[in-house]
Amino acid sequence: MNYVVRDPFGSVAQPLFRSTGVNGIYGRTALFERVVDGLSGLISRYRAHNAEVLRFPPVINRAHIEKAGYLHSFPHLLGAVSCLHGDEAEIRAAVDRPSNEGGWTAALKATDLVLTPAACYHVYPLVAARGRVPAGGVVFDVACDCFRHEPSQHVDRLQSFRMREYVCLASPRQAADFRDRWMQQGQEIADQLDLRHAIAPARRWTPWRRSGPRLRSRGSCTIQSSSRAPQSATRTHPGARGGSSREPRVCSRRLRRQLAKATLSCGSGS
Repeated sequence: MNYVVRDPFGSVAQPLFRSTGVNGIYGRTALFERVVDGLSGLISRYRAHNAEVLRFPPVINRAHIEKAGYLHSFPHLLGAVSCLHGDEAEIRAAVDRPSNEGGWTAALKATDLVLTPAACYHVYPLVAARGRVPAGGVVFDVACDCFRHEPSQHVDRLQSFRMREYVCLASPRQAADFRDRWMQQGQEIADQLDLRHAIAPARRWTPWRRSGPRLRSRGSCTIQSSSRAPQSATRTHPGARGGSSREPRVCSRRLRRQLAKATLSCGSGS
């Protein structure tokens, strides 16, 4: 009798990732990081001269996410930070609680933090606290490690992933111009990587998802421009995949051939 064993990790993933035993959570090899550094350097060349560069932690104020509406839009993706509370005796009792009584996790209580679902959510309260947005608008280059609870056996569908965004907050006209400009620049980036691409509406198979236009390659990678942001803010996601902003997809033979090329041609930079 013959058995067919399907390896969701795939042979292409072996040089790039290391399994942690949890779907969508992977260790990243030096090769993968060199590719990401190369793409980051290429993307940085398109950064506006007046962009404010910010790098954020993987957690965010829970109140900010609730106010932004993410909880109601994507409740199935949000991860909350919970901890054990109480004095030493209470915490020890929780730790020693047997599994048939709920185990230690039954004593967890939510903190004022959630895992960052998208880098741009750090920007909105920061800009609001500064007061009126300047007439010319503001542009940010932001990045952080993010989390979305959507486990999958596909190596290009990550729960924990790195996100980089160019965020513009301005008038509707200025924001639209920024979006249109980045849709063009996204195509230029794809051309430099020799990736086939086409402009197409983004689609997601969840009832909560609200998607904007994206630049989607045919079996290669995705560069997305999304207008799904509060008020007149427009976000662009160079190097993103699918309907969300993630690290470059490893999803086709053509793209796999480009990995080494991206490392050599893009260089490293920030």
